[in-house]
This record gives sequence, structure tokens and C-alpha cells, in this order.
Amino acid sequence: MSKSVKDALASAKLLRDRRAAQAAKPAVPERKTRSAASIAAERRANKAEAELEKLRARQDAAEAARATDQRASIVAERMAYARKAGIKVGGDVLARLLPDVDPRTADGVRELEKFRTDNPDLYTRQAARPADVSKEVTDRISAPRTGQRQPIADRKIFGVDRVNAIVARNLGGES
Repeated sequence: MSKSVKDALASAKLLRDRRAAQAAKPAVPERKTRSAASIAAERRANKAEAELEKLRARQDAAEAARATDQRASIVAERMAYARKAGIKVGGDVLARLLPDVDPRTADGVRELEKFRTDNPDLYTRQAARPADVSKEVTDRISAPRTGQRQPIADRKIFGVDRVNAIVARNLGGES
């Protein structure tokens, strides 16, 4: 906060304290005239309170907007995750069907995958399991374990064990 706002808040607090102290005192007839300084201090305090209320309202609006944006972002990511998985439905129907989870967390991904396995009719294709992918990659790029010589065009650089280790490390497949 700026220094002027802090000063105004301090003035407002001081004025409230004075009013509370006066309320606690026995009723004494008030003077008919107030000094110009007390009038100016009261105006500054009222102005500071009004400015403080404006700042609080602005902060509340910003927090609400940030929460709305974050919620919209999570919904969009959840829908993108489902589309990437091959879901058939879209739009508002998709938003209502999917579980209300954050796909950026492990629990959220687990819930979305559970939804996918529980509702296979909503998806156009099955997801490839890491073991299937790693087996396919291994078969394509590894040299066979046989002792036979391969033609130069069919030779592979790595053996099966090395390819399995690379695939397990990078794709999370079985080694």
C-alpha cells in the first residue's frame, strides 16, 4: 500500500479509537463548535475508509476473476485430456460427463483414467499401454538375439537388453 493510504488508515483507526473512548465516557455536553483541525481529520478518516473499501472491493473482484480463470483453465485442460484420449462427445456434454478433477495432478489423472475404463463406449480408441509401446519399439529397433549375420541394410545397432533399458528409462515401459 502507498504511504498516503497507510497514513489515512492510521488516521481512521485513531479516529475510531477516539470515538470509542468518548462513547465510554459519561455524557458531557458537547461543545457547539468544533475546531477546523478536527473537522479536517474526520474528513481524511472518512476518505481513507472509503478508499480502503474501494481497495477491498477491487481485491475481492481480482480474486474472484483469478479463481474463475483458474477454474476455466482446469476445465479446458480436463476436456483436452479427454479429447486426446479419444472421447466421442464434446462441448457442454463432455464438461458435464467428466469427473470434476484437476488433470495436472496424479489423483486427477487417475480419476480420468478410471472414468475412461468405466465408460469405454464413450471413447473411439483404446490407449496404448506403456508395455505395448515398449514391446513394439524394442521389436523395431533391436537386433535379434540369434547368432545369424544380418544383411547390412537390416542390421540394428543395439541389442534387445540395451533397447529395453532405454525404453524403460524414457517411456516407462517394462524392461
